[in-house]
Amino acid sequence: MRLLPPRGVPRMKVICPQCATKDVTEPGAKKRFVCAAGHEFEADEGLISLSQALVLGKALGHPIRRKALLQYEQTRELAADDIAKAIGEPVGNVAYHMKVLRECKPPFLLFTRDEAVRGALKKFYRLNPNAIAH
Repeated sequence: MRLLPPRGVPRMKVICPQCATKDVTEPGAKKRFVCAAGHEFEADEGLISLSQALVLGKALGHPIRRKALLQYEQTRELAADDIAKAIGEPVGNVAYHMKVLRECKPPFLLFTRDEAVRGALKKFYRLNPNAIAH
């Protein structure tokens, strides 16, 4: 008998790491999965639901977002104009894509501080350590 999660709790889609099949049984008490081919593997704490994977895929799907995130490898805290200069894109485009990275769940970027520059506020962000290993 296969137990389903309670209503309102999303079921996780798991793929076998050996044969890439999606036909995987639900985990037992020891959090071990078995695919249709009989491969056994342990549940990883890093597993995410299919809906989370789709959101993250969309968040990382645009080249400006990927380039912006790569800029954080060198520096811990950056603003949109710093990234725009580094990757050669307009500041408005970069600011929009940083907003997308800030609003996804979990957010890739976290607000750190404001700095007054010529009558405007320059917003600085850093990577979210809970979303990305730095």
